[in-house]
Amino acid sequence: MKVRLLTLAALAAFTLNSTSVAQQGDNLDRALADLNSGIVAPTMGGASASGSTGVDFSGDARARNAWSGGAWVDTRVRANMHFAVNESSSAFVQWTGTETWGSAASLAENGATGNISQAWFSTSNLLSMGADWKMGRSYMTVGSGMVLGSSEWDQRPSTWSGVWISSDAAGLAIDAFAINGGALANEEMWGLSTSLGLGDNGFINAIDPWYIAGADGSEATWMGASAGGTVAMLDWSADWANHEDGATDDSATSVSVSMGMGDMSGGFINSISYTMTDADGDVTIDAADWNSAGLLGGGAWASDLETTQIGLCLNLMEGYDVGVNWIDDGSDDNETDITVSRALGGGVDAWVGYGSQGDDEVGYIQLSLNF
Repeated sequence: MKVRLLTLAALAAFTLNSTSVAQQGDNLDRALADLNSGIVAPTMGGASASGSTGVDFSGDARARNAWSGGAWVDTRVRANMHFAVNESSSAFVQWTGTETWGSAASLAENGATGNISQAWFSTSNLLSMGADWKMGRSYMTVGSGMVLGSSEWDQRPSTWSGVWISSDAAGLAIDAFAINGGALANEEMWGLSTSLGLGDNGFINAIDPWYIAGADGSEATWMGASAGGTVAMLDWSADWANHEDGATDDSATSVSVSMGMGDMSGGFINSISYTMTDADGDVTIDAADWNSAGLLGGGAWASDLETTQIGLCLNLMEGYDVGVNWIDDGSDDNETDITVSRALGGGVDAWVGYGSQGDDEVGYIQLSLNF
């Protein structure tokens, strides 16, 4: 990846009020003594290891049985190591192992894989610029994730290699990044996003990312914005995105309104929601929008699709979270989705989902454990 660190550093220095970089000399005798004693490994540039003040281990495991014209089982285990180097810097390493069994034509029988899925370090004192830096390979979600994001539903959520810079001043968060990998393949993507919190009134996010294709030099741009908040008893959110590459000019919108119904229904109905989505073309790169158009329809912004959705969150039994969605996507039959989740004993969580539209149906049973 051709990450232009000098250009990115210059941009950050201009926008984030950087200060001069302090120059400190190393004690050669001490450095050689540490090297010979094995405290530091010989590396190019003579960088020394400061060690970690602590490390946290965590992870999760899940098994998911699915059927839709065939049945298969997905299993996934992730193990995380988070190193606290000092007050300013930390590092993170994640290993992900997955396996699939089943009869679905698109899935390999007993296809198992496992490797390092994330590896990055972050610091708040790089070049003494007063901003937070992150470098390496990482999950990433831009805005609401409808255009670019790491989808937790996937066996292996998408990751990207790159550099991220963030700063927060007077309630305005500014993030800049340069990434490649995932669906970007050999292409680079440069982006800048801002987020403004409005307290109890909600938030406003704006983003203007772009990428340059490495093969033929063609360019494509994305712009987007999202906002949300609460008005009286209503919670609302809105998303907009636009994609232009010289040949196409696609856009997508989503508006959702929900209201708590617990007091009015005697606790039987937690909330009711109404959602409208409309995509003219395809504005996604690698989205984290699974189920935004239903369990059968997948992503709302991945194709020329328009949906109207009504959802209910119900309290049928204590300890069970039940959701019912009705989705009209313009086809002859509406889709009906039912989801049920419950915390089982021993820290295991269960989730069941069923979707039906005409002669098509899909079902899922998932068990997961965080450790």
